[in-house]
Amino acid sequence: SLPKREWLAGYAEIVKYALLGDSDFFVWLENNGAKMLDGNPIAAMKAIEKSCNMKAELVAQDEREETGLRALLNLGHTFGHALESLAGYGDALLHGEAVSVGLVLAARLSRDLGYLADADVARIETHLKSVGLRTEIRDIALPAGTTVDHMIDKMRADKKSTTQGMVFVILKRIGTAELAGNIPEDVVRAIVSQSM
Repeated sequence: SLPKREWLAGYAEIVKYALLGDSDFFVWLENNGAKMLDGNPIAAMKAIEKSCNMKAELVAQDEREETGLRALLNLGHTFGHALESLAGYGDALLHGEAVSVGLVLAARLSRDLGYLADADVARIETHLKSVGLRTEIRDIALPAGTTVDHMIDKMRADKKSTTQGMVFVILKRIGTAELAGNIPEDVVRAIVSQSM
């Protein structure tokens, strides 16, 4: 009963689960995601059930957020939360839309740090675009005058940040993620700049 835009926003979170923990699920989404978004109830239930189970498993393994494992649920969110804040938390940008852009930027960061292959970055971006999700900062109607510095300032305030700087969830490959800190800010700045 939800509007298509809300389905798409939720779908970005489903893609996140595949990227952080199950490469076979990502392949399934590439083949079946459009069916789910077109209202196929069997595809929708499979994707939602799989995502809920993955989240429950991660939360159960790190219920009190002591090991950092639960923080993996924030893949794409360091970028995404900054975009939401800059957009003003309204209808201009839904959470899942921000996450979609964040997933692409996190994939590029992972590539630039030497982990993720170019082909995998392209697969992620292509899939999100193919279902109608936004993949670039320039796709978002941010307030006039928004700069890279504004974006970086918002990311510095992310809950995962430490006194040593920003912390990101990066992809070693599709289906495998980890936390990474001490990332040179100029690398992050370049990724944000190229997307604006």
